[in-house]
Amino acid sequence: MSIAYLIGLAVGIAAAVILVVIVARFGARYQDKNRPSEYDERQKAARGKAFQVGFFTLLGYNGLCYLLDVAEVRWCEPMNATVLGIFLSATVFVVTAIRLDAYLKMNENLKSTIWLWALILLCNGVSMVMRGIDGELFWYRNGMLGGDWTNALCFLMAAVALGVQLAHSWAQRKEEE
Repeated sequence: MSIAYLIGLAVGIAAAVILVVIVARFGARYQDKNRPSEYDERQKAARGKAFQVGFFTLLGYNGLCYLLDVAEVRWCEPMNATVLGIFLSATVFVVTAIRLDAYLKMNENLKSTIWLWALILLCNGVSMVMRGIDGELFWYRNGMLGGDWTNALCFLMAAVALGVQLAHSWAQRKEEE
């Protein structure tokens, strides 16, 4: 790896940490301390079910990857297979929690969640486009899925979560009318 790559990686990680700290402090400053922000009992049970579904998705996916590895079917670089499984199980958790109406806390603002998913879509979409323009995007190499799937997977996860969240909130509004 080149020194420029390592410096860019370190700066990117530092920028992400600084952004998380700023967002956490900003959120804590403007959070109303008097209102309850916990999940109710029904939501806790539904979140437990969503965690369970996500966990078993990851377990099944890892089992399938192991069987493919034993059969010497090389379809993906090993680290990419791991990241793909994590994104798959996280997406299953998010979709299950949203559908069971347990993703947001009782008094949490839906608009902030939608903006967060949109921001994740934008950042990962811009990254994929810029890397594609520079010719640095290697999705397929040596007969396997390559190492540049992380942005695409994050983009896909955010798109699915945003779509499910919007559809769920739209269905709730229709039900209330």
